[in-house]
Amino acid sequence: MEIRKITVNINGNEYILKTDYPEDYILRLTEHLNGVISGISGSYNRLSNQMVLVLSALNIADELFISREENSALKKEIVSLKSRLSADDERIEELTEEVEKLKEELKAAREELEEYINTFDDVG
Repeated sequence: MEIRKITVNINGNEYILKTDYPEDYILRLTEHLNGVISGISGSYNRLSNQMVLVLSALNIADELFISREENSALKKEIVSLKSRLSADDERIEELTEEVEKLKEELKAAREELEEYINTFDDVG
């Protein structure tokens, strides 16, 4: 991807970013950041601009850490589910083989029964 300049407004200040990320992604990031900043500054109007930005950074870092923990938990769950799925696949294969064996045994038993019936038909 090519690097381009994107102008964004964060907390009333314009910044020019050089990035290869899509513009809509950068604008969504900026919108999220401005939302966090606005929420904190609206709740605590006596805080300095620097304190608002630091608290905003902490809130976003908290979101990141929570997302990482959730991601890690989901990855573990996926590994567990894949393992169970693999075991289930093996069991299905075993049962399929058993069904095939039982079909063959049933076919042999039917043939034996037919021979037995035919023996009586030949006698009578």
